[in-house]
Amino acid sequence: MEAKAIKLKQIARIAGATYLVLIFLGIFSEAVVRSSLVFYSDASLTVENVLQSEFLFRLGIVGDILVLFGDIVLAVLLYFLLKTFNKTLAVLAMTFRLAIVAVSSVNVLNMLSVLLLISGSEYLKSFSVEQIESLVLFFFKVHSYGYDVALTLFSAHCLIIGTLFAKSRIIPYLFGIALLITASCYFVFGFSSFLLPEVSQSLYPIILLPPLITELALALWLLIKGVNQTKFNVS
Repeated sequence: MEAKAIKLKQIARIAGATYLVLIFLGIFSEAVVRSSLVFYSDASLTVENVLQSEFLFRLGIVGDILVLFGDIVLAVLLYFLLKTFNKTLAVLAMTFRLAIVAVSSVNVLNMLSVLLLISGSEYLKSFSVEQIESLVLFFFKVHSYGYDVALTLFSAHCLIIGTLFAKSRIIPYLFGIALLITASCYFVFGFSSFLLPEVSQSLYPIILLPPLITELALALWLLIKGVNQTKFNVS
């Protein structure tokens, strides 16, 4: 039993550390890199920014790829923490997170397409400067929609793990409630970008602040405090 408790504590702490790294990588790639380079109303300025800060842009792509690895690890770790309380829901939560990895992998290709377009390669000579700039902005826009699709999937993941955390009480009950609120925020923001783009723009970034606070707090709790072992014993 003691060995099991140590293993659960280790899983929780690795999950917390992984979650923390994912949060900072996500902020770096999306909020620091792309938000500073991309102007959807000005294709020419966007291309100029990417060319002048190409290494920074490449770092953002590397950050995206590292997030893919981290999401797979975290999906499995959360499954092991939650399967005791409802294996079916734990598998479903893991599946939704892995689906996010699939969508995000395709989204990385959109960013690599931007690099190809600004490379100045010979095979691009048939495109005018204006056409290349328009294509660059097109791939950034597709990436933005891909990000929103991932958020809608993530809302389902948060809904399930929030329910399981609230039910199991292996961490404070409030985390479960906060994750349900997080799921609602991601769901509303993700679908509003498809149905009501103007509303989505007015909600950003305020609607994403509660999820950020919740996820950051959850990551720190798992890393520092771990889980309540007695709840596993009861189950």
